[in-house]
Amino acid sequence: MAFHLALLDHPQDALVVWTFSSILYHGLWSKGLQFARENVIYAKFVPEISTSSATISDESLLEEVSHLASLVKSSSIALTTNDALQQSMARYPNQASCSGLVLVSEKMGKNVAKLFDNLEKDIKSCDKERQKYNIDYELLKKGNHVETRFVLGKIIMDTMRTKITCEPGDIITETKGPVLSKLFL
Repeated sequence: MAFHLALLDHPQDALVVWTFSSILYHGLWSKGLQFARENVIYAKFVPEISTSSATISDESLLEEVSHLASLVKSSSIALTTNDALQQSMARYPNQASCSGLVLVSEKMGKNVAKLFDNLEKDIKSCDKERQKYNIDYELLKKGNHVETRFVLGKIIMDTMRTKITCEPGDIITETKGPVLSKLFL
C-alpha cells in the first residue's frame, strides 16, 4: 500500500520503477540497474507511471530510485495515523468516502519503512546478490527484510510486465490505460 500511495502522490518514470523493483529483487544495485535498463517495459498505468525518459544517466537514475524509496518510506508512515491518511486521501475528492481507510500499527509502519533504508540512504550499499530466486515462505512469514524486499520487487516487476505497454515517448493521458489500483479489485 505504501508503494502504491507513493506512486499516486508522486508518479514515477517507468525506468525508475523498474530499477527500484529490480534492485529489491536482485539485492545488488549494479545488477538491478543493468537488468532494468535491459528489460524495462513501458507500462501504461495512469496516474502512477509517468512518461519515460530512457536517456537518464545511471547516477540520475540511482538518485531517482533513492528518492522513490524515500517517498515509499514517507507513505508507510502516513498509513499509521488517521490524520495523515485523511490528508493524503483529500487529494482524491472523486474517490469514495474514507470509510474503508486502512491504518497500520506504528510498529508495522516503521518496520515497512526500514525495508527501504538502504535504497534511500546509500543505494550502492545494496551489494548482496540474491543466490536463489525462489520465495522462502518461512522467511517471508517471519518478516525477513531481505525476503520481503525480494517478493515486493517480484510483484512490482510482474505487474509492470502486464500486456498493457507503450513505447518510450508515447503520450499517456487519463483516457489511456487502466488505473493500477483497479487491477487488484
